[in-house]
Amino acid sequence: MRLNEKKSVKLPGTESRGSWDDVAVSFEFKKYDNNKDVSSTSLLGDERKLISSLHHIMYSDPCRRSTLGVTIGGANMRLWFTCRSVTMVSEPFDFIKVSLPPFLFTFFCSVAFANDHELGWDPSIGRMLVNGRVQYEITLNSPTGASIYVTTDVLADFGAKPMEGKGTRVFTGYRKGDPDKAPVVIKDTWRACDREREDIILKEIFTDMVKAKGEAAAKDAQKHFLTVLDADDVVIEGNLDDTLRLLRGNNPPSDCKMYEIPLQEPPNEDELSIETTPTYTVPDFKVSHKIHTRIVFKEVCETLYEVRDLRGLMQMLLDVLKVLQLLHSSGWVHRDISPGNLMRIGGSVKLVDLEYAKRLGSDKTPDSPTGTHHFMACEVESHSYLFHV
Repeated sequence: MRLNEKKSVKLPGTESRGSWDDVAVSFEFKKYDNNKDVSSTSLLGDERKLISSLHHIMYSDPCRRSTLGVTIGGANMRLWFTCRSVTMVSEPFDFIKVSLPPFLFTFFCSVAFANDHELGWDPSIGRMLVNGRVQYEITLNSPTGASIYVTTDVLADFGAKPMEGKGTRVFTGYRKGDPDKAPVVIKDTWRACDREREDIILKEIFTDMVKAKGEAAAKDAQKHFLTVLDADDVVIEGNLDDTLRLLRGNNPPSDCKMYEIPLQEPPNEDELSIETTPTYTVPDFKVSHKIHTRIVFKEVCETLYEVRDLRGLMQMLLDVLKVLQLLHSSGWVHRDISPGNLMRIGGSVKLVDLEYAKRLGSDKTPDSPTGTHHFMACEVESHSYLFHV
């Protein structure tokens, strides 16, 4: 189901055809076959296709906050919804039964007459075509007033790949109306509702650093952190944009069950062994809500991944070690060190992504495992000792 007023822009030299950017609701259908029930295997195939569609929309389009889906197999129907905190699916129901058509009619009417933001679009981001490339105008409302930033390139969007998560996208751009078009970095993310915004954490770090090390040391340390130009939580139609509001202010019922979709193809015997085959358990159902946040930084840096000279790389590691020691001596721990969070500009190292930073001994935020998954110690990941010497 697509919008009449298109959200997509036509790239020069491409055919005019349907775009994922215009999809309001994703559908997958499976008809009856010779009056026989649809097999569970074919239904699962359609559900996998629908999840793939939901995932593609959430990953490919920065203008999406949530999206809807429908699977129909014979007369059985399921409704799907996903946002950055949860993916939900209804129990299957027979839409031909006498008692249910009013519900079905209400659903389609609701979708047909809903505003764009009610269908999951973000009205504070506009898509446009600049020199043959798709770019975005991002509105940021802060206490100093509304500012519009025009993107010029994507620095990182791998954080938007999971359907549930922070959905972080980082752009280079400039402030609209700036005659010099001074380059800035625009970070769009969904932070956990129990965590402070990154600019607030940075202010708290400097306040504690002044107390612990003195004003001169704190001022000198500022060169190792990014300069915040603008920051605020996204507001849509006068309301804070968070995942709880996307669920109409109600958490799913406590008796909700996890809906498991088996692997498409079981692994062959050669890939399995008694020692290495993992076992999985379904966790208790709990929604961790998130708040939509934007922050603008002054410096456009290169990450540790991009440094190609060994001398420069080693110097970065030595410098960041000093910054971490200074941070720790001020009563803080970063908790999310990775090559992507170590940056350099003009020979100066920058420690970034302070969302998970916390005061030592603080119980304000949970101590869940934090870090780059592939490099996390297996015992930290599992919350238990695996080896006994």
